[in-house]
Amino acid sequence: MDEEIQEYKKTLDLNSNDALAHYNLGIAYGKQGKLDEEIQEYKKALDVNPNYALAHFNLGLALDKQGRLDDAIEEFKKSLNINPKFAEAHYELGTGYGKQEKLDEEIQEYKKVLALNPNYAPVHFGLGNVYGKQGKLDEEIQEYEKVLDINPNYVPAHCNLGIAYDKQGKLDVAVDEYKKALGVDPNYAPARANLEIAYKKSPQSKLKLILDTNQIDCPIKRNGPFPCPRCAYCVKTSKREAFLNITTWWYCQFPNQDKYVTD
Repeated sequence: MDEEIQEYKKTLDLNSNDALAHYNLGIAYGKQGKLDEEIQEYKKALDVNPNYALAHFNLGLALDKQGRLDDAIEEFKKSLNINPKFAEAHYELGTGYGKQEKLDEEIQEYKKVLALNPNYAPVHFGLGNVYGKQGKLDEEIQEYEKVLDINPNYVPAHCNLGIAYDKQGKLDVAVDEYKKALGVDPNYAPARANLEIAYKKSPQSKLKLILDTNQIDCPIKRNGPFPCPRCAYCVKTSKREAFLNITTWWYCQFPNQDKYVTD
């Protein structure tokens, strides 16, 4: 990386008005976590070429990392003034609006992305999250399902879809989504936590899982005197004793946990 930086500096020694070299030098500094130097180079690129859409965009990303959200949003807007079809800039602008709780503007930007690329899974996921904040469960579910049509292994979408189904009272469907998330990533903590919350809500779900001989592989390894729900079938005890153990284990370990966990 240092050699790359030196090469860009040599280019700039020969021509200090090389906007591309300033831009690439900014990217190199960014990879090293040197935000101040990164920002400085993007600004130099823009001094040479004010219509450099990518430089405005990357400057916005760097400013956002510094916590300068308002300035970042202005850079994304400048990028889009130059190139209105810059899908990534619409996405980042929408995300910025979301951080400001400007949900209508966030939705508007995400829809502009989808007009350019209908299969942009992160945008559908973002829309689902916004609709969830607005209490629009049907629209939320629809967006998460679109994410999973595009990418069936999109773990946070499975988890958030489970939460939405749970809010609709469809606990069994919610449990299925949490299990799908864990099937892709056994260490995904939000899905694991939400699955445990679902078990707490429905002891019948625990018993059903104990009786399911296919649920032997357990991604939720726990230490202690009692088995976790998905390990219950592995213990050398009767199904009734295993169920009682799980119930005791749950209320000892998570007496107050009843909030959803998202990514």
